[in-house]
Amino acid sequence: MNDQIKQSNQTKSHWDIRITLVLAILVFAAPVLAASFSQKQKITSTPRGVGAQFGYAIAIDGNTMVVGARFDSTTASQAGAAFVYVLNAGTWTQQAQLLANDGAASDKFGQSVAISSDTIVIGAYQANAGFNNNGAAYVFVRNGTTWTQQQKLTASDSTADDEFGNAVAIKGDSIVVGSHFADLPGNASAGSAYLYRRTGSVWTETQKLTPAGGVILGDLFGDSLAISGDKLVVGSPGADIPQTAAGAVYVYVEIGGGLYSLQQKLAILDGTNGDNFGGAVAIEGNTLVGGAREDTPVAGKSQAGAAYVFQFDGSIWNLEQKLVASDGAAIDRFGWSVAIGRGVVAIGAREDDTAVGPDAGSAYTFQKVSSAWTEQQKLTPSDPFNGDRFGGSLAFGSGRLAVGASEKNLTSPNGQGAVYFFTSPRLTFPDFDGDKKADVSIFNPVNGLWSVRESSSGARARQFGAAGDLQAPADYDGDGKTDLSVFRRGPIGLWFIQFSSNSNLSGVDLGMTGDLPVPGDFDGDEKSDRCVFRPSTGEWIRINSSNGQTVTLVMGTVGDIPLIGDFDGDGKSDASYWRSSTASFGILLSSTGATSSINFGTSDDIPAPADYDDDGVTDLAVYSPSSGIWSIQMSTVGLQFVQFGLPGDMPTPADYDGDGRADVAIFRSSPGTWFLSRTSGASTSEVFGTAFDEPVPLFFVRQSLPPNNLQFSAANYIVMEDPTAVEIIVTRSGDLNRIVAVNYATSDGTAKQATDYSVAVGTLIFGVGESVKTFRVSITEDAVVEGTETATLTLSNPSGGAIVGSLGVATLTILDDATEQSVNPYDVAGIYVDEHYFDFLNREADPSGHAFWTNEITGCGSDVHCTDVKRINVSAAYFLSIEFQETGYLVYRFYNAALNRPNGLVRYLEFLKDTQSIGRGVVVGVTGWEAKLDANKTAFANEFVERPEFIALYPVTQTPAEFVDALYAHAGIVPTPSERQASIDEFNNFNGARGRVLRRLGENQTLAQREFNRAFVLMQYFGYLRRNPDDAPDNDLSGYNFWLNKLNQFHGNFVNAEMVKAFILSAEYRRRFAN
Repeated sequence: MNDQIKQSNQTKSHWDIRITLVLAILVFAAPVLAASFSQKQKITSTPRGVGAQFGYAIAIDGNTMVVGARFDSTTASQAGAAFVYVLNAGTWTQQAQLLANDGAASDKFGQSVAISSDTIVIGAYQANAGFNNNGAAYVFVRNGTTWTQQQKLTASDSTADDEFGNAVAIKGDSIVVGSHFADLPGNASAGSAYLYRRTGSVWTETQKLTPAGGVILGDLFGDSLAISGDKLVVGSPGADIPQTAAGAVYVYVEIGGGLYSLQQKLAILDGTNGDNFGGAVAIEGNTLVGGAREDTPVAGKSQAGAAYVFQFDGSIWNLEQKLVASDGAAIDRFGWSVAIGRGVVAIGAREDDTAVGPDAGSAYTFQKVSSAWTEQQKLTPSDPFNGDRFGGSLAFGSGRLAVGASEKNLTSPNGQGAVYFFTSPRLTFPDFDGDKKADVSIFNPVNGLWSVRESSSGARARQFGAAGDLQAPADYDGDGKTDLSVFRRGPIGLWFIQFSSNSNLSGVDLGMTGDLPVPGDFDGDEKSDRCVFRPSTGEWIRINSSNGQTVTLVMGTVGDIPLIGDFDGDGKSDASYWRSSTASFGILLSSTGATSSINFGTSDDIPAPADYDDDGVTDLAVYSPSSGIWSIQMSTVGLQFVQFGLPGDMPTPADYDGDGRADVAIFRSSPGTWFLSRTSGASTSEVFGTAFDEPVPLFFVRQSLPPNNLQFSAANYIVMEDPTAVEIIVTRSGDLNRIVAVNYATSDGTAKQATDYSVAVGTLIFGVGESVKTFRVSITEDAVVEGTETATLTLSNPSGGAIVGSLGVATLTILDDATEQSVNPYDVAGIYVDEHYFDFLNREADPSGHAFWTNEITGCGSDVHCTDVKRINVSAAYFLSIEFQETGYLVYRFYNAALNRPNGLVRYLEFLKDTQSIGRGVVVGVTGWEAKLDANKTAFANEFVERPEFIALYPVTQTPAEFVDALYAHAGIVPTPSERQASIDEFNNFNGARGRVLRRLGENQTLAQREFNRAFVLMQYFGYLRRNPDDAPDNDLSGYNFWLNKLNQFHGNFVNAEMVKAFILSAEYRRRFAN
């Protein structure tokens, strides 16, 4: 083994799925854009020791950083020290200087450092702990703001020059200490790593790890260490694989009780003598990086250095890529240090000769773009100088990067050292493609459909969730991408998550009915934790992703709106709320545990917290729904006011342009338009969504707003038995500055549909400012003495943050005529016409129409034959009318072409609901009817394609071409090339594209001609008999098929086929009006 390794060696420490809801899932691989880092702070120590090499080792956990100064002479010459810093409002401030209580000259305490929450371990690798340079490690714990030494660790079998403490790592109550020069039998400097477990306040050695395989002389096992989750990585840069000192890395997996078992030994196939692969290691999840600082990647560039990325596929680790600097040169020692955080790999080249001089040093960042790791940025300090050795150490924390320059000259004499703090735009939300830009995105709570305008690759739709689910998107796997997630309330609350990193699905129990999802990174591990806010008790209940522990705290009360934000900039989410009754924010800071209540805005405002000034701190902000004014308390520049929005708009602040600052933005429900005021440029707008969709940004606020109360205006609606319609009033109370909806339906009591009233079923949509909506129920005039009868009116399935009030069920009372007619009302021309309007057009007759068609019949005078013919023609005219052909017949074609129904026939009740919807407010001939009809068609088509049944047949995973081809194939229609292309081109504007394609098909003339006779026959049953053709008394389709064959036989001539005549003269039809 060559002596060079011992002379130049340095160690860096870095430290039953219940998926019943998923209808279709798509993971889109989108390019990840660069995380652009910029220097925010230069950090030095107090005191500044001469030649202390402050920054030789760095570790970060949450808002706490520890920095080693191995040559600090506070205690004794080069005894060493470590310094603790805390992050507050984006700035690091020194909290403590840590010294060994038995520190001595040349101990080099601070050679390695690691931190986990309130515990720090520091290596003093040349301490004389019973033997010369056998080394030690010291454990410190924090209580409040005070750090005290808890224990000194030494190896149970320590010997001279082992250098125990050259590397350290910690996770919770487990510590690993490297001893790279430890001798094993017959193998000097083979190296070892020792594991310790804490019980109470006592650390006990539990395991010794040693290198595996043949000759291990000089392997330097334990030269570097890293821990992530249940995996421990140990570097062995002196391992002779495949050549002398090419190096190796060992991966161990935890097996319980703080013990580890070897999972795999990694080597580099292109390794050559002295590459020293494993001299630095880092791991995040299933990604591992190992530095090979002495590698010669290109002839003539000896010791330029390299790094290797490995990926774990669930069973083995595979080499994914070799990384080199784009401008690498000889003796740069790229790979001296490595780190990984949120999918960004950082590599230090501490001896890079930059423009300012030799060994100034640099660091490089890499990100995975598509399937390749790509260099994104070269980092240098704001004040570079030769000999700084910038990049000698690296540490990531919450997307922030600290870079050590341990030989930085601050004042003469030199070598005090410094640490440089870099930040990139904080974790962006919602960012489904990981490009650091927020995506315009919506969630439909009715059917669980997510639609995302990914800023890197365009619009996508994904099905994930079911009716009634609450959205709970967040980055649960720490890959920098927002994961789809919903929370299903019930006696046991269920969380369903699709991880963007691997497409895996997860189901977890947490919460119950009434809870609100508020996911956030409360434990600072760069992964969002599942968390609910319980309004009834003010409890926040979460499961830490870092350790699986359930944590409960109280912050808030009934009526508070829980918020998600980092108000102290420590990289951890703070439990916080908005209390409208006092117009105040309540915040529990994770960094100090202190709570505060801050009055801000007015009680009518909507909270809109976000980081508007790119300092890593969530700013207090409110939006006035009545004036459109934003009030923002920026932590850097103070109170700002912005006018942006109109009454009823929803605030949707997020960083849409990727500059680190949240942009003021709003979503206007009607017609689903986004307006973005970008901080980096001009304002923009785009249509994306519908009135029923919920924007994803600030979802936790909207789900918590006081609900609208929807109910009938009366418990009983009374109407006389006449050929008329009764108006049913539904009222809305509460916040009117949003769009809500509710379904309504009639059901039989003693009054029966068809003979006493016509079914009314549909959805009422309340626009901004609307407090009253109505629907009408038509009444059937009959000549039967039957007394007072009743039907039931019901409201259900409220959406948009509404609830059904106490009057969600009402009674429709139909008073019988005092004296019934002696003739069948059917034989009275005016009543006959009125009933046809009800039965075919779902509305009352307009005066001119009523007069025209009545006169058609009565104009025959006493000519019975003329009257009979006119009654047939008038009746058929309703089916043939433009109004029905463009409403009811279009609904039939949608079902026939796109969905699976027996014999291709829509069913009676679903037909009524949709026909009433598409025809609402349409009266052909009345001014503006064309525009009203077109708007109804568009809304109906958009709603139709979002139904679960439709999506199951045509998954949102389909490409535009696949969707178009599948839809036309299902309909049995072969489009012309131009028709097909026009349909595909609809997706050039993603919003509503599926609906437009379906409408194109539904209005296809080939389809309309093909289905005309079938629909004509079906409408005889729906219109006259008010039932399905296979309902009793038929019980099968033989009657339907008889009339279809006859109509076809006469080539559609309903008069010669005597079809209409037969139905209007049938006993079943006439019995609707008289016995």
